[in-house]
Amino acid sequence: MGYLLTRHSLQIRLIAYVLMAAAVFSAWSGAVRAETVMDSTEARERLAEIYAKRGDLQQFFRPADWRAVPARETTGISDLQDWARQYGYREYPALLAWYAPTREVTAVASSPRALEERSAELYPTPQPGVVFDPASVSASSVLVIDVPTRRVLISHNVDAPHPLASVTKLMTSLVALDRSIPPSRPCRLTADDEVGGARLRVLTGSQLSFEDLMYATLVGSANNAAHAVARESGPDIVSFVTEMNRKADFFGLRNTVFTDPTGLDVTNTSTAREAAALALEAFESATIRRMTSTAQRDLDIGGTAHRITNTNDLLTDPDNGLFVLGGKTGYLHESKWNLVVKMMDGRNKPLLVVVFGAESQDQLFRDAAAAARQAWDSHRWGL
Repeated sequence: MGYLLTRHSLQIRLIAYVLMAAAVFSAWSGAVRAETVMDSTEARERLAEIYAKRGDLQQFFRPADWRAVPARETTGISDLQDWARQYGYREYPALLAWYAPTREVTAVASSPRALEERSAELYPTPQPGVVFDPASVSASSVLVIDVPTRRVLISHNVDAPHPLASVTKLMTSLVALDRSIPPSRPCRLTADDEVGGARLRVLTGSQLSFEDLMYATLVGSANNAAHAVARESGPDIVSFVTEMNRKADFFGLRNTVFTDPTGLDVTNTSTAREAAALALEAFESATIRRMTSTAQRDLDIGGTAHRITNTNDLLTDPDNGLFVLGGKTGYLHESKWNLVVKMMDGRNKPLLVVVFGAESQDQLFRDAAAAARQAWDSHRWGL
């Protein structure tokens, strides 16, 4: 009876998570549709009135085009309208209501522990002459963080709810690793693991090690492998997903909801800001770092080698001058193309980049590389 009650409560809790995430996604998509048909003329006129009365805004934003003047105070802000979207609507909730992002419908303030700024003496200093333009990328959200200090260098629409897609698999892997399953433990792919989408193309019943299941999850982004990881981790998928949400709560991800271990369900939602925190937590794991920075892996499937290639093109491109320290891609029709990636170039300054909602796979990696390079080029590191 105790087991039945526990299982029943877990199922009820998971249903609650699904309903919560569905509400988030519904509000997010509805707000996006509403925004596209609204006239921005009145909003700009109200913003201009505020600008005319605020000497501090006139100091930090050029009168001709409202572009941000490079300064510490404008780090992560591209122009006056971006200021209105990030901060202004909070100061003027009635006048600047049009600029309020989607998160006002669903999101709550959160302080993920992984994003707490540190080592203030090492903060990168913004340099004059380069300001991030959101129109330069196809993505709906972009975030760039200096990893050692957690300082935000570029920020655009980072608190809008968005489907995670296969970025979900980072949390799946974290929960699985908590189970301390021996890497060599033999596992089998079952018919229940065939949940759709990208998959490890082997026969049902194929045997492989738990470690290779993890590689297939993080390198090849195989949904059948991710489902098998959750199933093998036990005790069942419902309780596994519940643990994913408990871990999100522990990390301080108050706007992140998981409803399945693969990311196939569109109601697995987060924000670019909280996805960055999740990635930073995940990349603290040496196992996840190793797997997500592996370009290719030969899996042992019943004694036969089966090669998989990482879905992160920034890692597999030998000519881009980037050194990937960890990353995870994601795609759904509803989310478009997502990426979280930790990387460096020859300057040896590691950045965490989040790109949500890029228009194509190629554009995803162009957006991420462009945002990273702009962050490196527009800041100076003292040490």
